[in-house]
Amino acid sequence: MKKRELDVLVQQLAGDERTDEVRAAREKAKARAHAHPELRLALAEHYRRLGDPAQAGRWGVVFPGWSRPHEIARLRLFLLQHADGGDFVRRYLALWKATPLPPEVLDLVAPSFVERAPRGDGALFLTGCGGGLIALTMVVLSLTTGANVLWLALIGQPTEHEAVEFVITGTVAGFGALLVAVASRIPSEAEKAADAEFAVSRALQLLEQRPAEGRAMLQSLAKTADSPTVRGALVDDARRRRSPTDAGRWGCPEPGLTTPEERDAFASLVMRKPAKDPVERLLTLSAAWSGRPIRGDIPDVLRRVGATAPRPFADVEYPGPALRWWFAPLVGVPLGAVGCLLLPDHAHVIAAITVALMAASWAGLCLVAAASPLRPHRNRIDYAAASAALAATAVGFAIAAW
Repeated sequence: MKKRELDVLVQQLAGDERTDEVRAAREKAKARAHAHPELRLALAEHYRRLGDPAQAGRWGVVFPGWSRPHEIARLRLFLLQHADGGDFVRRYLALWKATPLPPEVLDLVAPSFVERAPRGDGALFLTGCGGGLIALTMVVLSLTTGANVLWLALIGQPTEHEAVEFVITGTVAGFGALLVAVASRIPSEAEKAADAEFAVSRALQLLEQRPAEGRAMLQSLAKTADSPTVRGALVDDARRRRSPTDAGRWGCPEPGLTTPEERDAFASLVMRKPAKDPVERLLTLSAAWSGRPIRGDIPDVLRRVGATAPRPFADVEYPGPALRWWFAPLVGVPLGAVGCLLLPDHAHVIAAITVALMAASWAGLCLVAAASPLRPHRNRIDYAAASAALAATAVGFAIAAW
């Protein structure tokens, strides 16, 4: 962003007007604040003038000593209301992964995110325009050239071209390096589990030390984590506060966690807005709207409000396996092409086996999708038919290789 444009945004945020122009400037400044400290400070001062301590602390906490105690307190509550077990602190503060976290909120961050943060410089290049363009070029060139070599090998034409061999070998090496670099930035399943466990344990600690913060974090985690521990803690907290409505609200998705009196109190809360669909309102209030079947004591609460549970999965379309798994077999294209060039006497066999393995991989993915009981029947039939067709293709190419 040019300095003149920055100065204009800072000037527009200098007042306390609530015009459309100022609102537009505010949103534009938020989108660019991560790279321009002057915009971040202008946003912090702007929100302080508007009397919004949470947002003032959100944008000003990175400047040591700038935020006031009540702004820090409101900021922590704001962050905890968006806790999801991931790197929610850095995300809502709009900080680069390589930027040190403010000490005022460091205790809310899972250790793995703190440890991964200094490695962010390499990820910034990969996700930048230059790195993204280079990576895309390598992948496209590798796939198109490799597919051409495999086709020539299948129909029996020679593929002995040193330039093509050089291009494919180089692009495969670059493709592999890219995969390694990206994989190093993706947290493992063990790390994700540790982060989620840390979030729950930290929320329980805060519930004892700072009840308002712990309660806010637990309520946010209840919306994103299917954890009986979280809901049990919320029910216990509600009972200590003598709030049967909250106990019924957070405990009804778990069987046997609430009493009939608590479910009655929650049902009364649901019925306070009779014009709204009671089922949708109940599931929204209890943070149980996730596409899963109605479970726990929710049917009993619905009975108390005079509603019936909807049929699960009636009109829900479930996606297939993650997109990355569909693209993963394409790695065989450049690898098989290199094999054809290095072993020209066996090029036909290598090409046929490469295609067979790719088809078999996609057939397996379709079979996994078809076996899932969470999908509609017609959707499973489509996946099963695709799996059979791909399996037949794989068998055909495997036979051709011999």
